[in-house]
Amino acid sequence: MEKIWRQQKSDFKNPDKKETYFDIFEDWGLIEASFSMQYGIRLRAEEDMSWDEFCTLLAGLGEDTPLGKVVAIRAEKDIK
Repeated sequence: MEKIWRQQKSDFKNPDKKETYFDIFEDWGLIEASFSMQYGIRLRAEEDMSWDEFCTLLAGLGEDTPLGKVVAIRAEKDIK
């Protein structure tokens, strides 16, 4: 699974490909809350979701979700 994660992780980097906006392990609580809010899916209770489906849904999370809000803040660039 680690190999699959490494392949998919690049899908969630910024356009410059230098940094990611979230970490799947450290931000797991935000991911769970966002799935519940946007899709009505409780990840802890979900038994049949494939990795591909998870990645697709994760990539489709909106800005109004807990993860989306944090990602927007982390992605901000300070223009001075």
